[in-house]
Amino acid sequence: MRVYLLPLKDNRYRLFIKSPPEETSTTGERATRKGLLKRTMGSLAKREKPLDRGLRDLRKFTIITVYYPQHLSESEAKEIYQQLIQVEIKKHKRKFIVNGLLLPLSVVFTLFPGPNVVLAYLAWRTLSHYRSKKGGEKGLKEVEITFAADPVLEDLYHLIQKKWVFKRHEKIKALGMRLGIDHLEKIY
Repeated sequence: MRVYLLPLKDNRYRLFIKSPPEETSTTGERATRKGLLKRTMGSLAKREKPLDRGLRDLRKFTIITVYYPQHLSESEAKEIYQQLIQVEIKKHKRKFIVNGLLLPLSVVFTLFPGPNVVLAYLAWRTLSHYRSKKGGEKGLKEVEITFAADPVLEDLYHLIQKKWVFKRHEKIKALGMRLGIDHLEKIY
């Protein structure tokens, strides 16, 4: 799995986790309840933020590579990575608690006829935040991490630091293609 420390202005950074593509099943699962549940969960997962999806997927890996701009030392990159992961863990822990507390209140909606969409949504969000929190914790402590300086991220760093750049979005898109990150220009 690849993790990028994307540079922002004012020497700040943002995590971007590139998850491998989801495997799709070609068996006769389409008609079963299990297949319906997988498709529904898959369509909900596509609506998640890429960082949340990436954090959740960190649970599945034992080795990750963190790419950072060349002007940073490896120890600086480690510190930035740890800080960003800790911020995400705290965020998902807080949201997990809030959604978990709201979950019993949504039982009230079972009095109305039809499916309890509020209960289903809150259950899914609670589970999603729990998985993201656990993935972040694993990405901080249990995973073998390799840090690698990337010259393309260095080019991106210099491009972002400039006040005015002609065709900035096109240049960022080209750098995203070199990094293998689709739609990098939407982040900036």
